[in-house]
Amino acid sequence: MTTTDHQTVSQLLQQELDFQFLAFDSLIAFDLGLLILTNAKQKGIPVVISITLNSHLLFHYSMPGTTPVDAENVRVVVYNIYVIIEVIANIFVVQQKIKYKLIKKV
Repeated sequence: MTTTDHQTVSQLLQQELDFQFLAFDSLIAFDLGLLILTNAKQKGIPVVISITLNSHLLFHYSMPGTTPVDAENVRVVVYNIYVIIEVIANIFVVQQKIKYKLIKKV
């Protein structure tokens, strides 16, 4: 990994810590979905909104101007993000284990 990759991983992990809900359920997902929808309408941006919790779909809306392909792209992107986060987390854990072993031996 390059220095930039390490910075990106660190930034993602920090953002994950910084941007967490204290609580999250279907009512919060609904309110959040409506807020995103309202903002997108005001800006005239057609979006697909898909909010899930532990793979459970809590809110979904495809605005006029979007296509079924857009909704499928959201599903693919979400899946890819989960995979990327899992890989990053695994890399981080391995690095910490290696770092711990190096410190322990010293």
